[in-house]
Amino acid sequence: MEKILKLKSEFDSLEPLLVAVQKKNPSYTSVIEYDVWEMCSGTDRNIEQCVLVKKSSMHGVKAYFTAPNTIKISQVIPSKTKNALLGQRKGRRNALELIVGTIKSSIVKSAQRKAFQELQTVFQEVKM
Repeated sequence: MEKILKLKSEFDSLEPLLVAVQKKNPSYTSVIEYDVWEMCSGTDRNIEQCVLVKKSSMHGVKAYFTAPNTIKISQVIPSKTKNALLGQRKGRRNALELIVGTIKSSIVKSAQRKAFQELQTVFQEVKM
């Protein structure tokens, strides 16, 4: 689950974006972290940072810049341990991993979709 948003001109870096998100809904935990979920790297080949908004250890979204004044919001599992167990694994997988992955995604998918729709609303004030 992903969504791309164009931002107002005053939100040109992660810091003002983080402040706006924290003001919109202080009940969520919002931080700037390195993107360990996709290992997004910039032109200098360093891992990029993103704004992480956590509803719980199981539900969250990350937002990172794809272009000037444009962010991409993606659903993530904020807990690194739970992400390792339940997250999407990239690369080649054996038959057992495919079966278990299908079962996991069918159990978790509806709750994650609902959480994603709820969490992306914290970015409504910063979009154009």
